[in-house]
Order: sequence, then structure tokens, then C-alpha cells
Amino acid sequence: MFMDHLYEFFHAIGAPIFLRMVGRITLPIFLFTCAEGFHYTHNRAKYFARLLIGFWAMGLINQLLPKVL
Repeated sequence: MFMDHLYEFFHAIGAPIFLRMVGRITLPIFLFTCAEGFHYTHNRAKYFARLLIGFWAMGLINQLLPKVL
């Protein structure tokens, strides 16, 4: 994901496209690990709640950070 962000920042000055291609592989890997974790967990409700809380926290941070900076 970091490489994808580098490409987004520097694509105007000629960043190589492979940064974007390597960075885009993170979504399938993340979804796979979430599905595997959900499958092998003992308490699925608690696992889902932790994912949901992380989702809400990142959403809040993404909303507040531009206002602070």
C-alpha cells in the first residue's frame, strides 16, 4: 500500500507504474487474511466487532486528520 501511495504522490514527475501494480496487491491479501481469521476464530462475533471498531477508528481518523493539518 505504501508503494501505491508513493506512485500517487510522484506520478506527475514520472514515477514508475510498477509501484502502483505492487501496491494494488494489498487488497486481495487483506481480504484473504480477514476471511481466514474469521474462519479459524473461536468467537466470530468478537472478531467481527474488532474489525468493525478498527474500521470506525480509521474512518474517524481520516475525517479528522485533514482538519488538524
